[in-house]
Amino acid sequence: MADILHLLNLDIFNFTGGTPQPPDLAPSIVFAALYGLALPVLIWRVSNRASRTWLLLRPATFLLLRLSMYILRAIMSIHPYDIHYLSGEASLVNISFLILLFPVLDLWRLHILTTVQRKDRPKWVRPVIPYVTLLVSIILSIVTATKVDPTGPTSSLVRGLWRANYILSVSTVAMGLIYVPLCHFLMHLGRRGSIYLMFLLSLCFITAVYRVIQLHTLDPNAPVRSRAAFYILEGATDWVCLAAILAININVWYPGPLAWKKEPYEPDEAAMTAPSTDTVSVLVNGRTQV
Repeated sequence: MADILHLLNLDIFNFTGGTPQPPDLAPSIVFAALYGLALPVLIWRVSNRASRTWLLLRPATFLLLRLSMYILRAIMSIHPYDIHYLSGEASLVNISFLILLFPVLDLWRLHILTTVQRKDRPKWVRPVIPYVTLLVSIILSIVTATKVDPTGPTSSLVRGLWRANYILSVSTVAMGLIYVPLCHFLMHLGRRGSIYLMFLLSLCFITAVYRVIQLHTLDPNAPVRSRAAFYILEGATDWVCLAAILAININVWYPGPLAWKKEPYEPDEAAMTAPSTDTVSVLVNGRTQV
């Protein structure tokens, strides 16, 4: 069991998911198994030439981070741990969610490039700001993890960094929810791809809003700070989002610039050797008649 003194002091940080306790063992094992089941699908997508794409690198990173987090959470629920393990587990929860947002932004960019050529794409349609906010959020997560100390004078700084981090992540998702339908109607993008992106962003928005509300809820007995809220609003939604990404062939759904590349013309050899139907030469009495 975790150190009681640490648990009493760590309530001021209000980590997402709380401090791992024995009741966390079963759900942590379940989610570790779910992510383990997703691993063969990811390997198949990468090994299959038709579905292989560099964009799968980020879902793969997210999967490994979440798998590590749930394994660590299961171990911490039945074994003693210190502040360093807890801050590391909290960082895995936070950074992995931010990593999950990157492929969603990549799909949005490819969705636009599938319909609009790069040279014709408006300058404002670039996910620069969302990418920058995500990178800043990841840096804040790392810095925050190194500053966690319930007995030190930096506890207020840590809480401030954590809040800024969560607000940046929910802002990033909100921008996506605005940009996707806006680009869909202005650029006449494919309906299937836009609906799929809105589905992914809606799942991410549920998680992002939950994290902000949970962090700003001071009552430790509030429903939003319960284990059920964490495993449903963060654990389940993030896994469904990953499963949805692995369920499609990205190269078919979002070919991007490849959609504009025409295959070179290769004449049929049989057609080249067959006689023309328009002109037929016949040799009659030593002369050629047409």
